[in-house]
Amino acid sequence: MNPKITLAALAALLAAAGKAAAGDPSACAALADNTERLACYDEAVGRPYTEAPAPVAVVTTPFSARWELDAEDKKGSFLIRPYKPTYLLLGRWSNSPNRLPTSPNPANAAQ
Repeated sequence: MNPKITLAALAALLAAAGKAAAGDPSACAALADNTERLACYDEAVGRPYTEAPAPVAVVTTPFSARWELDAEDKKGSFLIRPYKPTYLLLGRWSNSPNRLPTSPNPANAAQ
């Protein structure tokens, strides 16, 4: 046989074997690194591999934090919290209480 034909046939055979291995997703399961394994699966099914976009930084607003609108603001059900978190009232005292409150509505007169 001609060595050039044999070498060409061997190269074609190796290329076909490489494509067959690349088209086999079960070979990717042995990879330990998640990124390499995903790239292998993408290559096996013929989809181009692209890097995932960087996660967007989440900005928590005071409104979202107070009303627990976002997942990272959730603090649990039935959590007892003060009305104003920076307000602490241990007692109340007044030197001039309103002993006779009035109202313009005659149905709300104090008796």
